[in-house]
Amino acid sequence: MKNIGVEEYDKLVTPSKEILDKVMELVENSDESEDDVVEKGFLDFKLNDKNYKFSYLGEESIDDCGKYQYGASNYQLTEGENKFNLFIRSGFSRSGSYFTDYHYSYDKPEVYIAEIKEIPEVVIPAHKKCEFKIVE
Repeated sequence: MKNIGVEEYDKLVTPSKEILDKVMELVENSDESEDDVVEKGFLDFKLNDKNYKFSYLGEESIDDCGKYQYGASNYQLTEGENKFNLFIRSGFSRSGSYFTDYHYSYDKPEVYIAEIKEIPEVVIPAHKKCEFKIVE
């Protein structure tokens, strides 16, 4: 997951319980598949006449383990110009090669919420840091 600075975090909107519940319901009803359910828009939704979607942020570096490779794509919940502090990580494994095409298998998406955590003064001065915690 991409690091977020405190200044960037301050611009994010915290989702309401209703929005969070809807996202969790959609994720719970998704399953492992050969398609990235987030990329395909299966987790996008409409609530109170507003359209919410997960915008692609990028792909994590791929771990090459020989026959199989593992990685993940990251997405952020948005609604119009609003960006939320709610993220989805869609993990995948793939086999094949650049020359023969890849066969992808996607894990069930994981939901993360970014929060500010106060870092106590130890050796370095006290400061704040944005961290991700998994939503269960």
